[in-house]
Amino acid sequence: ELALGRKLPLRQNLWKQMVLDERAHAEVLSGLLKLVESGEAAFRRTDFNTAQVATALEHLDALKKEVQTRGIDARRALEYALAAENSLIEEGFFQVFEEDSDRIRTEFNALRKHTIEHAGRIKAALQKTDDFLDGKQRV
Repeated sequence: ELALGRKLPLRQNLWKQMVLDERAHAEVLSGLLKLVESGEAAFRRTDFNTAQVATALEHLDALKKEVQTRGIDARRALEYALAAENSLIEEGFFQVFEEDSDRIRTEFNALRKHTIEHAGRIKAALQKTDDFLDGKQRV
């Protein structure tokens, strides 16, 4: 996302905020992992697909490298970002279960809410980009 902010200055504020949010989310997940590993929190989800997460991370890393070397247009960047956020929502990545500890449920509910908000911000930016390309408004 930092690479996108540099390559797409018209949306730099959006990308900067997304970077800050995603870093905060990573810290939350890292903290939860430590709590689970120490036994202080319980994550009861047995169907969690770690291979799917690894594949998604590999795809994002490849996209980051592409953006840094070849660049990307604003619309395509927003489409990729929206697809990433929507996949987390649609796949139920932050779904919680009654058996999960309170801390897990609280943090995952917050992460799901933030992900939905991110998707909304990206959709709005995508609409503004489309309107600009159609000559309807300034970006």
